[in-house]
Amino acid sequence: MGHPIPGFEVSTRYGARGGWSCDEDQHGEGMHTGDDYTTSGQIGFRVNATLGGTVVIASRDTHNGWGEEYGRHVVIESGDVRHGYCHLEEIVVDVGDEVTEGKRIGRSGNTGKVKGDVGPFEGAHLHYEERNSPFRFCDDSRRPRLSREPGPDATVDVGTVLLSRLQFGQEDSDSVRRLQDVLNGMALTPKLLRVTGNYGRGTRRRVRLWQTQVVGEPIGSEFATGSFPGVRQARKIFEGTGNAVVDDTT
Repeated sequence: MGHPIPGFEVSTRYGARGGWSCDEDQHGEGMHTGDDYTTSGQIGFRVNATLGGTVVIASRDTHNGWGEEYGRHVVIESGDVRHGYCHLEEIVVDVGDEVTEGKRIGRSGNTGKVKGDVGPFEGAHLHYEERNSPFRFCDDSRRPRLSREPGPDATVDVGTVLLSRLQFGQEDSDSVRRLQDVLNGMALTPKLLRVTGNYGRGTRRRVRLWQTQVVGEPIGSEFATGSFPGVRQARKIFEGTGNAVVDDTT
């Protein structure tokens, strides 16, 4: 399964109570119907399909599809489940398209209702929601099962990442641990990396998958020798994770 917005964490989870209209309680608070990934007020981050399927909604007009509160959004049907990607800035697929897991479907934005009463977000974020057939709003039986985020096997807190440590053969490095942790959150393959701090073949393979699948850039000669592909891509892979990349190679 793919990560809907690689590198970002869930900030407001399914079931949180606040200013939503689903299943209002006696205090007038409704239930949050999906998982939100904060992008700290920024827009334009890659949004991917968590699972392959057919695009059934590609709402560039915010009054269509699931409704204007969701802003621009894409809904993909996979069997008897629909996955919604909401508040987008840009949509790059159309109704009827068959998409594969991990395919880019748009860019994150701040369209629709993006100001929440619960959680740390205010402004731009990705709302990711899953619905069972018959795909009605307020489907309280479908907690998002394909949400992913950095940190499943974390062994070290966020901090500084030294570019010189992101090299094949590096051992026992916190910088490499942080890299492995973020790669796990992206779910590029079903199997998680061991967060060891050792930059071996498995870590190198995940970096290559990230470079080709997420950023869509060819493998250059520097990368082909086994080193991490420079400060620009290092900063991109850690973007939004709380880690700071320092170029100590110059």
